[in-house]
Amino acid sequence: MASIVFNLPPRLASLIIGEWMGVAGAVRLDSAVCDTSTRPVLAEIFASSDCILHQSSESANTDSLVAWSSSKRKVRIGSVTFDKASDVSIYEKYLANFGDTVRTVRSTERTKSQAKANSTFMNLVASHCRQIEVLELEGHVLLAGLREVLSMCTKLHTFSVSNPDDFNPQCLRDLQCPLIRTLKIFYSESAQTTTALLKTAPNAHSVSLQDCELQLSAEECALHYLSPHLRCLYLNSVALSDTILISMVNLCPSIAELHLKDIEFDLEKESEMLSIKGVEYLAQHGSQLSAISLIHCNLTEECLKVLVTHRAATLSSLKIVKCSEITTAGLNTALTLCPQLTHFHIRLEWDHSDLNFALLANVTNLHLELRSTENCRKFLAGVSLHCAKLQHLIVEITDRPDPTAQLNRIVRNCTDIRTLHMRVQQYEEEPLVSKDKIREWQTLRPCLVVTYDQN
Repeated sequence: MASIVFNLPPRLASLIIGEWMGVAGAVRLDSAVCDTSTRPVLAEIFASSDCILHQSSESANTDSLVAWSSSKRKVRIGSVTFDKASDVSIYEKYLANFGDTVRTVRSTERTKSQAKANSTFMNLVASHCRQIEVLELEGHVLLAGLREVLSMCTKLHTFSVSNPDDFNPQCLRDLQCPLIRTLKIFYSESAQTTTALLKTAPNAHSVSLQDCELQLSAEECALHYLSPHLRCLYLNSVALSDTILISMVNLCPSIAELHLKDIEFDLEKESEMLSIKGVEYLAQHGSQLSAISLIHCNLTEECLKVLVTHRAATLSSLKIVKCSEITTAGLNTALTLCPQLTHFHIRLEWDHSDLNFALLANVTNLHLELRSTENCRKFLAGVSLHCAKLQHLIVEITDRPDPTAQLNRIVRNCTDIRTLHMRVQQYEEEPLVSKDKIREWQTLRPCLVVTYDQN
């Protein structure tokens, strides 16, 4: 079955849908159909063809969309969003009849006074939406019917929970969902809750934990219940120690990606926080570790050197952002030890002017956060001179130097470049690079896609 994905202005999307509806078995619209002014334009198109509508995760509830589609014989909803303003009665008949077409369910924070509506909605999902693949829940109230949903929706592969306050972890006792591959837990204040949720995904390949309590006791930690099949782990603002990291490495021998944000390291070697001991064990025994991301961590240069030294043969992706203990000299040393590096993401400040871009000769994917106006052109010139294998470049610029000349040299010198994305913090109306210049680049590099965000 063919599928067309649109994220376009409503009228333009309508025109394209009208032309292509005959060849697509499903039309996914993340913006156009959710605009009520567009629905009359699309009604005639939808009257003669089957389609499934998917609303973007950033959008409000789907009450209006569900009510509208209920009157269209061949229109179904692929994703449902239920929030504190939702009317559960709108969903009752629709899900009873067409719940098997729903693949994504999102529920945001509800109040305790809405307990009856919350329970009704979760029961509807458990009874009628058994084909769902993605479940995103926020708030303890909506977790009341979680066991029923997880038990009945056996095709679930992505599960996300945020703010599970006052949640009774016993309701998930002995419950496992073997098909869940991605698990995300945010703001869990109870280690028991964190543990109960981790246990539901015994085969997870990717786990994200942000602001979660982990310590069950002096000897036991929630991370002891990570899936042994884990490949990717995101830890944000959680308490780590050498003991926890070492046990995690032993439990998850196949871990390939480790992303750490706001993690405290022990600089004085006098506490139970993470230190070079745990980092060295990770580097020595994490034999499949290929991607490391460090954001706002006080990791020392000694730790970074140990990490890249032991993992030089496997490390292909490195991200370092706002790590105050790592100097330019430390970065250069680390890059010297990473000959296999192809993906590099770095935030460059004014004191990084001596970064040796010649060490990035094999990098194909480069993400630069440039926070220094005076060095912006110098950094980009370094890329144009030394990164001949570059294929994908993201440039974030805070101030407004004119980098056109340096970007022009990158496009000309990096013959394999395919994407260039510019993210700019600017205050003038005119774009960072003119449309004429972008057309010139695309004439030279026909496969080049140039995009930009402007704040």
